[in-house]
Amino acid sequence: MSLAKRRRSVTYLRNACAISERRACQAMQMHRSSDRYAGQSELVDAAYREVIRLSARYAYFG
Repeated sequence: MSLAKRRRSVTYLRNACAISERRACQAMQMHRSSDRYAGQSELVDAAYREVIRLSARYAYFG
């Protein structure tokens, strides 16, 4: 089972069955820190888009 599915299962167990985070994570065999982890959003700004545009235009250098 993937980590994303385990996270959803832990959330479901906590909400539907009213059990603690510790018990839900133990049932899904995952660490609590994995449940709490929030991934970083991808940094896509104007400079990043410009680099991508230039690398597509000048493929030899990119």
